[in-house]
Amino acid sequence: MRSSPKLYPMFTPPVTPSSSRSTPSRRGLHTPKSSGALHTPKGASALHTPETKSPSSWKKLKDKDGMEQMVLDLGQKYFGAVNCDICGMVYTATHPEDEANHAKFHRKYISCTKFNGWKNEEVMEDYPDGRIIMIGPEAPKYAHKKVEEVRALVDRELGFVEGNSLSGKDLCKTFLFISSDKKIAGCLIAEGITKGYRVIPDKEQPKAEDTDSESQKAWCCETDPSPAVCGVSRIWVAGPMRRKKIASRLMEALRYHYTFGSVLRMEDIAFSDPTPDGKLFATAFSKTPQFLVYKYT
Repeated sequence: MRSSPKLYPMFTPPVTPSSSRSTPSRRGLHTPKSSGALHTPKGASALHTPETKSPSSWKKLKDKDGMEQMVLDLGQKYFGAVNCDICGMVYTATHPEDEANHAKFHRKYISCTKFNGWKNEEVMEDYPDGRIIMIGPEAPKYAHKKVEEVRALVDRELGFVEGNSLSGKDLCKTFLFISSDKKIAGCLIAEGITKGYRVIPDKEQPKAEDTDSESQKAWCCETDPSPAVCGVSRIWVAGPMRRKKIASRLMEALRYHYTFGSVLRMEDIAFSDPTPDGKLFATAFSKTPQFLVYKYT
């Protein structure tokens, strides 16, 4: 006679305290002969299962399309997207490739902004927290090499196209703000121009709380050019050194030292296609929303 095949369940339902049938330990339990029920010591539960906490917890990250991604949180200090306070790079923590790219860029940033000083510096302004030096066309080669390193860094942060050259190299002058801890905290590159185009302001004046949205709006310029003398090609301040009037001090140094023996008026200065933050700065420094621009797209 053939025995019937044995069937085994493929899926086991989750065990809950109410449906658990696991056999408790015999220690401390008494089974009377007259009853098949289990008796536990006073104050204990026969079906009590101690709760075990997992060393890791799960966090759900919901995507816009409704899908969910489970991310394991092991108590790491940094999690997800991280913005470096020093170099300003945004990278994904715990991602090997991102961390390697950040480490490479961070080293380059530190090397580029480090400045021990030169023997023959053209110091334009001196402050308690630093100084402003100028590098002109007649500066030594090592000075121009340093300017090119800083310019490449500035172009990356401002979003300039790689290889974007200056039109008036013969009149190009670079102003660097050197902090008291021997670091390049700000940079302004100016070039000679002959004309600019005035920005057409919006009819409605933005409110104080709408400053961020205002900076993102598209803006237009007049088609008729206005005469100009100096073009601010790039102006940049290191992230940790912002909100310290460094950009304003660079602009003042430009006004007083770009042309020997004369001071530039704001009507003589134009900005090269400023970023949203640059537009806000130009408006505040010029004290008018109708400042001049050039090379705008």
